[in-house]
Parts: sequence; structure tokens; C-alpha cells
Amino acid sequence: MHWGNRKNAHIGDQHKTKANEQTMLDELHVGRARVNPRGRFRRPMDVVEATGIPVAEKRSILKAWEVDERALERAEDEGMGGGEHAHLQRVQEALGRLEGSGDRTPG
Repeated sequence: MHWGNRKNAHIGDQHKTKANEQTMLDELHVGRARVNPRGRFRRPMDVVEATGIPVAEKRSILKAWEVDERALERAEDEGMGGGEHAHLQRVQEALGRLEGSGDRTPG
């Protein structure tokens, strides 16, 4: 193999490695967002507007956020509010926007 071909092959391998690393980081980010959506996104609409996340994953993140907000709402109703207020309506609006967008692209 000619030196130039080996160098180009090495550069191609570096790009593939970087792409694989980015994919793994994106998957880690999405996984963490499902567990703690508020810790990864400032507001529910940020999930809808995020690029590179498949619609099914966005839906999963927002559903997890909805569960969290319902729990916060229950705590507030029982007088156990800890300073954070539930924003269930914002999550539901984001879910509605996601469902109504017709966005069926993989990410």
C-alpha cells in the first residue's frame, strides 16, 4: 500500500471512530435524559426541538418527564412541596407538539 493510501485509510478510521464515539455519547445522553429529563433539558420543548434524537426517544424522555411532574404535583397537593413546582402542562404541550408535528424522521 502506498503511504498516501495508508494515511487516507487512517484518517477514514479516525472519522469512523469519532462518529462511533459521538453515537455512544448521544445514546448515553438520551438514556440519562430518560432517567432525569430535567437534568438534561431546561424545558420540555427543548426535547421536541433537539436534533439527532429519534422521535420515539423524544417521546420516551417526555413521558418520563410527565411521570416526574405528576409525582411533583402529588407531593404539592399533599403539602410536601420542596420549592420546585410541577409544570405538567408544559410537558403535555411538548408531547402534543411532538405528536402533531408529523416528524417521523429517525433523528
